[in-house]
Amino acid sequence: MADSPFPEVPDRTSKEAKDVRRATQIVFEYYGIPFGPDTCAHFMVLMKCLQVYASRESAYGGVWKQYGPLANLLSAARKVDRLMSIFWHRGDQYVGGSARAVEHKDALDDGIDGINYLAFFMRLKTPRGTITGNEPIRPEQSEENS
Repeated sequence: MADSPFPEVPDRTSKEAKDVRRATQIVFEYYGIPFGPDTCAHFMVLMKCLQVYASRESAYGGVWKQYGPLANLLSAARKVDRLMSIFWHRGDQYVGGSARAVEHKDALDDGIDGINYLAFFMRLKTPRGTITGNEPIRPEQSEENS
C-alpha cells in the first residue's frame, strides 16, 4: 500500500494491514473524522502515545493519578520546556537534518510523554473536579491569602 497513510509493518500480512486500515476507517466514520493522510498521520502519533502509555501502565500501574491533575500539567510543561530548548533555542542545529540523532530521539520521547501527561491531566480534571471528586484549591484561593 504505497499510498497508505499507515506505515508498513514488516511482521504484518497484507490482509492484516487492510484489516487495520478498515477498522480505523470505521472508528473515524463513527466519530465523524475525515479519513485522509493528515488525520491518519495524527492518529498514528496518538497510537504511539497510547502504546507507550499501555506499556508503562502495565509496569507502573496508575501512579500518574497519585499527585492529581496539576502535577501532570506541570510534567507536560517540563516536557514542552525541553522541546523548546532543543528545537527553538538551538533550532539552527536542526536545519537541513544536521540534528544529532540521540537528541532528536530523546525529543520525540519527550513529545510522547508530554502528550500523555496532558491526557492524564484531561482525564483527572473532570466536571466533578479531580479523580478524588474534590475541586483543587489554587494558592490564591486559600484562606491564608484572604
